[in-house]
Amino acid sequence: MAMTRIWMALVVFGLAVSAKADPAPTTVPDVVAELRALGTGILADSARRYPRLTGDPEHEDMAASGRCVRPSAAERAAVKTKVVPRGADVEDVHVSFGCVEASGLVVDVAFDSVAPDHRRTGVWRVLRASTPTADATLTTLADYTGTSVQDFMEWTNEVTVSTSALVDIDGDGLHDAVIARVAHEGGSRRYDVTLTLWRSSDRRISQLGVFEGTVAIVAGIRGAPAVLRIDRDPSNAESAISYRCLEASGVLDLCPAVAEARRAGHVAELAERLVQGHYDEETMTTLPDRDRLIEILDELGLAKPAREHLAAEVAATPPEVRVARAIRRFLTPTSVRKFGEIVGELAADPRPARLAALLGDAPCAPAPARIAAEIAAWIHAHDVQALIDHGDCVVGSACRWAHPSTPTLDASCSAGKRGYVLAAWHYTAGEARLTRNAVFYFASTVTPIVTATLVGHEHDCEGCDPPGGEWLSARFHRRGTSLVATVLVAAMDRTAISLFVDGSRGAAPPPAATFASLREPAVEVADVLEADSSSGIVYWHHDGAAWQRVVAVPYANTADPPAAASPAARFLFQDTQRGFARRGLAEFDRKKWATDASARASTRRDLIRAGADTAVVGRIRAASRLPLTYALRLPPTRPV
Repeated sequence: MAMTRIWMALVVFGLAVSAKADPAPTTVPDVVAELRALGTGILADSARRYPRLTGDPEHEDMAASGRCVRPSAAERAAVKTKVVPRGADVEDVHVSFGCVEASGLVVDVAFDSVAPDHRRTGVWRVLRASTPTADATLTTLADYTGTSVQDFMEWTNEVTVSTSALVDIDGDGLHDAVIARVAHEGGSRRYDVTLTLWRSSDRRISQLGVFEGTVAIVAGIRGAPAVLRIDRDPSNAESAISYRCLEASGVLDLCPAVAEARRAGHVAELAERLVQGHYDEETMTTLPDRDRLIEILDELGLAKPAREHLAAEVAATPPEVRVARAIRRFLTPTSVRKFGEIVGELAADPRPARLAALLGDAPCAPAPARIAAEIAAWIHAHDVQALIDHGDCVVGSACRWAHPSTPTLDASCSAGKRGYVLAAWHYTAGEARLTRNAVFYFASTVTPIVTATLVGHEHDCEGCDPPGGEWLSARFHRRGTSLVATVLVAAMDRTAISLFVDGSRGAAPPPAATFASLREPAVEVADVLEADSSSGIVYWHHDGAAWQRVVAVPYANTADPPAAASPAARFLFQDTQRGFARRGLAEFDRKKWATDASARASTRRDLIRAGADTAVVGRIRAASRLPLTYALRLPPTRPV
């Protein structure tokens, strides 16, 4: 009875402490209103600091920065008579006007040309009218003729050309035109944007670049006439967004203005979330938890007293949410940045070289420069016969695969005057492309030891039939004085691996083996194969004479390396389990972690095997010490 009273007292005490420390939010509507007002004020301030481009597509005004004198209604009508072809065969006309300036008036024109059989052809033109009159001289800045907008649908090649924005790039007081050619395959999420710049000062047109995704012009950022915001995937995280300065010289580069543009965009996005009530996509809660709200308010630049006032009115962050954030940040790779933009990856991964050294192998030197010319000569002398033997050309008939491209050397390995080269070249005929791959062994001459032929489309096309044939991958390494090539031949329905030692075919690899990679992040290794078994992954290595089994790693990441494992086997074992552990962390289940002590133990074990430092493990261990109200719901197992 006494124990029961003590237990109940602890329960009441625990609930009281929890209620005192983390009061339930009783003024949620007030907090929501405060956050909405805060977001509205930040957006208004951002609009004052970074004025948006003017222009209204509904009223035929293209986007422009700064002061822009728009043509009058009479001038618009006069220019339309000049830029729009006359006749009954022109339909769905749309015209957009820029600014009336000494350099002329930039005009976008789009219409459909309708043939007698009612087939439509879309026409897009970006023009410069010398004056806003019917007798203006027109200069074409960009144009495109292709599929009509009326026929845009899945699998079609949808291309448009228009002025993205008018911005004074060179500081002469006149607007320059940034012109966008947007290509998109109907039904695909991918957009390819080619930007060109027309400069009003010298009337020259230069290419700015080709970008995947959407491109927007950000004006009003100090330190650059304009900044480009490239969004590779509008539905993805902010990491998919990059910025580049459009300099007065007409080139794109990185400058300090991109840091301000990125911050302005991020602040506006956070403020918009506060206004709309979409606070945290991670937890999908009505209000952000306390930790996340403090982060948001800090990113918005709110003063500490205001942060603390608002944070005190929302629920404390649950331990499982705190742990999930710590794990996600631990798993997120870091990159080299300049002004906030990714400019390079981390240093080369040292693991492949370390594993090769443990296995007793050595890296390869690249093939000498002369080999490229010798391979090109072999192609011209022998590839016609190879195409005939493969059935791609017929003796006595003109072959459409008549002109090979210059070969590219994708990988090589040499020692002295001998070695291997993986080469690729192709032929085109209309929209078709035939690609040839070959691994050459060279000593006194170059000789192909494995070849492959693949026929597909000249351009990537999600709606096109898959390519037919085979393609090659190869990895090379040195084993003592020998040069070893492992070649994978792949087709749509099969793969096969062959081994060559100093140009001669060696022992067949283990069944179902394929090229091995180290994991998380994935990186190729030159000299190891792997094969799945029912219980794990088996690694194999060729020692110059035969294939040797290195180690088997069970899928469960609770095992330890075999006691008699070699250094290379121990390395592969631990690295593979590290990959398993990171994969387990990526699938972290917050609810299970909060209610299952074994899940918390597994998370801690995964963190240690995944290579988390003591600080990360310590933070998650601290979060694992759940409040008493949490502990009372759990089995009587000691928290991790």
